[in-house]
Amino acid sequence: MTRQSISTGGSRIASNNGSSDSRSPGSTRTPKSNPSTSASGQTLDDYEYFQLWKYCRENNLVPDHTPIPLKGLVGYALKHDFCEPDDLEQFSDNSSENNSDENDDEADDEKTGKRNLKLPDDQYFPVLKDIEDRTGYTPARLNDNGRSGEGQTGHGQERNSPDVDTKTVALESAIDKYGGCLFGDNYPHPMKQFATVFLEFENDPVVDEDESAVTPTSNIRSAYNAWAQINLHQLSKESDMDPDDVDLKTHAPGGAVSKMKSKITPDPPSERVTLDEGRKRVWFGVSLTERGEKLVELEDKFPLDE
Repeated sequence: MTRQSISTGGSRIASNNGSSDSRSPGSTRTPKSNPSTSASGQTLDDYEYFQLWKYCRENNLVPDHTPIPLKGLVGYALKHDFCEPDDLEQFSDNSSENNSDENDDEADDEKTGKRNLKLPDDQYFPVLKDIEDRTGYTPARLNDNGRSGEGQTGHGQERNSPDVDTKTVALESAIDKYGGCLFGDNYPHPMKQFATVFLEFENDPVVDEDESAVTPTSNIRSAYNAWAQINLHQLSKESDMDPDDVDLKTHAPGGAVSKMKSKITPDPPSERVTLDEGRKRVWFGVSLTERGEKLVELEDKFPLDE
């Protein structure tokens, strides 16, 4: 079935996927993050990879057995004086045999070839144990080897835990991926910008679940609320504009979708149908993009009162 993007009245909207936007003189927009300093997954420093792992464990975003990325282990070890940069070792050709205790935590980095350094062998388990002592979370490799709670190393026992705001790293990453809402009279309403980037529309949809895509309006609202929260955080961090002066906010059930319907073209048909999760109101001929589906999971992960 053929899908189309929503018309934006001649404006091109930045979608964080490489597309550009046209701007008129005097228009106002939220500044975008500097890619050289923003905390995206591609530009985190080594220690921030550890912070992200810790944040995900704290918020039950990953399974308990999720390993710490190699970069995070290296950054943690350097920050907490377990070793110096010159102490880091090269992976040997037979490292899969000689260093199997490290491979699970480091596999992803090694497969991509993005890093070829590892911790000194005599520091690997002391680092993992110190992470367990400081965070209360047992790294996967300690569990696998039955070493949790054993072999006190002395590292970290007499030092205060670092004052790290791990949520800030996750928020900056979300802003880098989903931010970029444009504000000003020369730009479409934020709901129209959201729909252009995160929704796909079929030509001539029919009210038939077997013929057209169906998307619960509650999912569209959740995705929009998450996007609004992220962009309001960006507005407060990177602009002098008052968030109260822009028409961007989260909505309770029933509010966001009816208002969005008045802002977009085409107007999707709507009806209540029975889905696997129960009776839901849906839009026919509308699908969330892959990035839009991820936004559904991010609703209320970045509340505005924090």
